[in-house]
Amino acid sequence: MLLYRVFAGELQVLKKVVTMRPDEAEVAEILKENTYPNLDLAYEEAKRILDFQFGQIDGLDAKASVLIASSGVLITIFLTAASSNMFRASDSLTVGGVTIAFLGALMSAIFAVIAFHVKTYSNAPSIKSLIEKYLGWEDEKNAKYHLLFEYKRMFDHNFEMIQPKTQRIRFSLYSFEVSIAISVLVFFYQVIKGVWS
Repeated sequence: MLLYRVFAGELQVLKKVVTMRPDEAEVAEILKENTYPNLDLAYEEAKRILDFQFGQIDGLDAKASVLIASSGVLITIFLTAASSNMFRASDSLTVGGVTIAFLGALMSAIFAVIAFHVKTYSNAPSIKSLIEKYLGWEDEKNAKYHLLFEYKRMFDHNFEMIQPKTQRIRFSLYSFEVSIAISVLVFFYQVIKGVWS
C-alpha cells in the first residue's frame, strides 16, 4: 500500500507500507533468499500433473464400472441357470466348475464396488478458497510458490488413495478373468462330454 501527499500541486510518495498476511509474509521471506527463476514453469507443470492424476482416477472409476456391470451379467447368468435346475443332472466336475466361476464373478463385483467408492481426493483449491486466501496477496509470485506446495500435498494425498483403488481393481479383474476362464472350460467340457456320450 502506497501513502501519498499533495505538496505544491505535486503528488509525492511518502513510503510503502507492506500489509502482507502472515502466510504470505513467510513465503516472501523465503523468496528473498531464493529467486526460483523457473517458478512459473514448475507451477504450470504441477497443475498439469494434478490434472493428469485426476484423469487417471476417472479412468480407474470407468474400469470399476465396467467390471461391476460385467460381473453382474455373469452372476445373473449363473443364478438364472441354477434356478432353472440346469445343473441338476450335471456331474460334480461341472457343478464344481460353475460354483468356482460364480464365486469368481461375485468376488470381482465386490472388489470393483469397493474400489469405485474410494472418493476422498484432494482437488485444486476452490474458487472460494482462491478468493478468500489468495486474492489479497501482494505478489503473484508469492501465491504461486504457496500454491505449488499445495499442489504437491494434494498429489501425495491422492496418490495414497489411488494405490488401494488400483489394487482392488486389479483383484477384481483377476477374479473376473478366472470366472470367464472356468466358464469357458466348463462349456467346452460339456460340449466334449455331449459328443462322446
